Amino acid sequence: MTGHERHRHHDLADVRVLVVDDDAAQRVLVRRVLETVGITRVQFEWDPDRVVEAVEAFDPDLVTLDVHLAGGDVFDALDRITERDPQWSRRRVLVVTGDTDPVLVERAHAVGAHRVVHKPFAIADFLDAVTALVDDGRRAHARAVEAGDAAMGGSTVGSSPPEPDGSSLTDVVRALADARTVDDVAALVRSVARQLTGADGATFVLREGDECHYVDEDAISPLWKGQRFPVSACISGWAMQHREVAVIEDIYLDDRIPHDVYRPTFVKSLVMVPVRTEDPIAAIGTYWSVTRRPTADELRLLQALADTTAIALQNALLYRQLDTVHARTADLTDANDQLRDFVYAVAHDIRSPLSTIHGLAELLLRGQEQWSAETVEAIDLIRTSARNLSDFVADLLDFAIADGRSIESEALSLQDLVEEVTDRLVDPITARRATVTLVADSEIVGDRVMLVQVLQNLVANALAYVPADRDPVVRIEVSRTAAGWNLVVSDNGDGVPEHERQLIFDAFRRGSGGLDRAGTGLGLALCQRVARRHGGDIIVREATTGGAEFVMSLVRETPGE
Repeated sequence: MTGHERHRHHDLADVRVLVVDDDAAQRVLVRRVLETVGITRVQFEWDPDRVVEAVEAFDPDLVTLDVHLAGGDVFDALDRITERDPQWSRRRVLVVTGDTDPVLVERAHAVGAHRVVHKPFAIADFLDAVTALVDDGRRAHARAVEAGDAAMGGSTVGSSPPEPDGSSLTDVVRALADARTVDDVAALVRSVARQLTGADGATFVLREGDECHYVDEDAISPLWKGQRFPVSACISGWAMQHREVAVIEDIYLDDRIPHDVYRPTFVKSLVMVPVRTEDPIAAIGTYWSVTRRPTADELRLLQALADTTAIALQNALLYRQLDTVHARTADLTDANDQLRDFVYAVAHDIRSPLSTIHGLAELLLRGQEQWSAETVEAIDLIRTSARNLSDFVADLLDFAIADGRSIESEALSLQDLVEEVTDRLVDPITARRATVTLVADSEIVGDRVMLVQVLQNLVANALAYVPADRDPVVRIEVSRTAAGWNLVVSDNGDGVPEHERQLIFDAFRRGSGGLDRAGTGLGLALCQRVARRHGGDIIVREATTGGAEFVMSLVRETPGE
């Protein structure tokens, strides 16, 4: 045994270690390793529900633990310990785990772990961690005693505050995770920063463009809450610009400090930690009324707080954006609802008198033998115009509500859809001596009402656009695709010129071949809306018969979704 090892053996003889591990072999290994450096006061526990009682009964200097136990993890147990253990500041926690998940490591530090060693570990690394933590705990205890003695003597100059309690970060992480606004984050951070370090003041600074906004503070006397300073003129700006922690033991010996701004305050020493090191968006400042240098633990805790705050700020900003989006969405939904109600009201109020006009014209034409030819022509024009305007209002209503109506998907027989369409169009089909053929029946999934509208518009278009010198032949078929179906409607007309094949789907746009035909210019625009509501689209191309071939893609859905 070397002199160094004998010295270590002597120093560690009175150390008490609680080993929390449910692996019997691992417990034997840890015990024997600890014995090599003279630690023989070892107790074991493997039930997470009994860890708190074991700590209180055994009063260990060091706790080594495996996070994942058969009875659960030990994070909740550590939370309970840190809440009620007044000696926690002198205890040290060493996590020994086979889990390398960085999130777990961060969580272990957040609940008070001082170091993490991964299994399988090198014995030398494990012992280095043990001895370093024991020494650190002893120094922390000595500082706490010294600070207590100084307080008893009535003097605080040059003394150190009690060792910061890292376990309080557990509650902080939880609270910050629930913070919904930047103000919530600021209020939490400034209080916790002061509590963790025993500082006389703490502040939360947000970068806003070229300015540093001192959003909130918790201090023994007022500092700069609510004020803004140029980034280049304050230490918080320096920390954010340089992306590093500013540790200033004596503010009047550091030229980064605007001394005149600090003279009216109590501040003698400070630490400024940037939030989000790679691209700082804020900073956390802690201040002391005496000249002192923060401990390594204090800096570690402040950095951990800053890291947690960075995530919380991002969440708060996302919540702000989501709230804005939700508000705008609610406004848009309300506006759409109002527009739909308006369209319904207008449609009703317009179509009602149009129906009256059309009906009266029909009655007048029944007695046309008493009218002159010019009068009969005028009455027929009135009737036709009323019908056309009524059709236009109906198409406009369908088009206006196509995006707002919810889709009721169900399994549909294409033959049933085609039969419904031909029944609706029986008069024009008969008048044009048209043939509407379903090539083969198939089942598709979609909204029945919407798909009937599409088929009706496409068949009606074919009847209208096939020249009068030939009988229209309309073919309807469907083919399966990887995503769903292609619904195809073709005719034997003159087709659509290539340069118009995109334009005809715009609202109120009609192809050059239909300028002399009745229609609203909304039918194909409605088809496109319905196709996109079903996750697909619609195109037109040249059919093998030389006419137009409309292809609407539909994405497969489960009925009822």
